[in-house]
Amino acid sequence: MSLWGIPGPGGGLGRCALCGKNFMKEVITGQVVTTGHVTGIPDELCFHRECCKTLTALITIGAGWQDLPRGPLRTCFEEAACSD
Repeated sequence: MSLWGIPGPGGGLGRCALCGKNFMKEVITGQVVTTGHVTGIPDELCFHRECCKTLTALITIGAGWQDLPRGPLRTCFEEAACSD
């Protein structure tokens, strides 16, 4: 298991798994980046706080990967679905 999208010396500004944008604001202001797991993906993923809330809301209503906003997480599921 690895940590995907984390900001830092090796990863620069990092990247949110949901929206794909970097964590510049979090790095500059010293805010903590939210991390979590998604069923079907072994890596721990990094999210903006608002993106984490969005993802939690989608999971709560039983939304599928097709309902995810465009970004790395949706792309991952699209590629997996196309490879079946």
